[in-house]
Amino acid sequence: MRPRGRGFLLDGYRANDPDLVAAALLDPLLARRNRFTLDWRGAWRLHTPPDTPPVRADRAWPVRVEVVFDDPVPVRPDRLIARALELSRNEVPHRIKCDIPLRRPTSTGFTFIVMPGD
Repeated sequence: MRPRGRGFLLDGYRANDPDLVAAALLDPLLARRNRFTLDWRGAWRLHTPPDTPPVRADRAWPVRVEVVFDDPVPVRPDRLIARALELSRNEVPHRIKCDIPLRRPTSTGFTFIVMPGD
């Protein structure tokens, strides 16, 4: 096995190694240095298990939701939650309790609590 150095990287780029290319594209330092951003609009879908019952007003509140990403695509949690729960983005900060900043993009999984509406 070849050590991970410049030769390894060059060989990986020549071979179009998808993991190496993805790591380079997702590197925020590289993006900032070269002044590019990736357009992630439309690049994600929300999947819920088929046995998940819909959230209804007559059920117990609050509801705990866990978000898991298959790939590290950065999304803003407030936009993801608003779209998934059909809330306005102004309503999200009032109804959602979360340990991460909702307006800062994240590509790691997180958990949030949905509080009952007024």
